[in-house]
Amino acid sequence: MPGDVIVELNGHPVQTAGDVQRLMMAEVVDRFAVVRVVRDAELRTVTAIPAELPAA
Repeated sequence: MPGDVIVELNGHPVQTAGDVQRLMMAEVVDRFAVVRVVRDAELRTVTAIPAELPAA
């Protein structure tokens, strides 16, 4: 959701947007991912299915 801050992706800590990009490799696309986020000052665990961005 807008405003969420990703702090962990599939058990790997995330500190920067570069960390998210590195962890979003082809094997993660179209598969369930466990994402820990800070939302409204609370730590939450959500699942997501990352999709590849369409070509520009």
